[in-house]
Amino acid sequence: MATLQVSQISGISRQYHQDFFKAMKSEIGIDLENIVYYRGETHYFVMTALRTSLIEKGVILADKEDRKELMAPSNVDRSKLHSFAIEAAQYATGHFSAKLPVTEFALDARGNPDCAVFDFTNLYSAKNACQVRVTSTTCFTCGEKEAIVLYYVELGEFLLSKIFEQNLCSC
Repeated sequence: MATLQVSQISGISRQYHQDFFKAMKSEIGIDLENIVYYRGETHYFVMTALRTSLIEKGVILADKEDRKELMAPSNVDRSKLHSFAIEAAQYATGHFSAKLPVTEFALDARGNPDCAVFDFTNLYSAKNACQVRVTSTTCFTCGEKEAIVLYYVELGEFLLSKIFEQNLCSC
């Protein structure tokens, strides 16, 4: 299978692979800070694109100061986002091993291509990885007060950012 010839990219960043990122910018006009590729049931890419690159490639339709307006669905060209992600993925895999032959996205739960653009400008972090809260309530049956113990745990990426409440980038 052709995809097995494509090596994973465990994570490369501009500061350590300057020549690669400069070549990507000059050859295909995509400017990234980093890129990661893992292969499992699907191909999983994460890349941090520069704002100017997204605008120049037409992914972001209008440069806006307000981040919510900048990243609003109405300001993102989904087809150009898909092209951007595929072009970057094929360039990176082709540079380090064999060019990724897949040009279609897996579908998300809504049946849409599973590709998204997010804003990592602000990083939020948890003050505690876990908390125990004790409160009391009155029993409906006997009227006595009862203690309730609630264990609250944040794991993985949730320690750094509540990813489902923020705009993030995963292509």
